[in-house]
Amino acid sequence: MPARHQTELQKLAARLKATRESMGLSQAKFSTLVDVSSQAWNNYETGFRRISLDQAIKVCDATGVSLDWIYRGVLAGVRHELAMAIQQLKALEQSNKGDKGRWD
Repeated sequence: MPARHQTELQKLAARLKATRESMGLSQAKFSTLVDVSSQAWNNYETGFRRISLDQAIKVCDATGVSLDWIYRGVLAGVRHELAMAIQQLKALEQSNKGDKGRWD
C-alpha cells in the first residue's frame, strides 16, 4: 500500500516496528525490555490496537525514543544513535521499495 493511503494507526504501528527493528530485537525481547506483554506489543506493531500513552511512555523510558516520534513521526529528541539507526532502516526501505516509506 502506498504511504499516502496509510491510516495514522498504520503509520504509528510502523514507527513502533521500526524502533524495535532499529534496535535489532525480536518482538519477545523488545516487549520484555519495555515491560509490555508480547501479545499487546504484536497488536501495536500490526496496527490492531493503538498504543496507550502509558505504554508509549514505557517505550520512551526504555529506548530513548520520544512521544513525538511514536505519535507524530518526528525524530527530534530521539537518542542520536537510535535516530541514526531508524534513518538507515528508512533509507534501506526506500531503496528497496522506491516509495516514501511506511511511517511518514
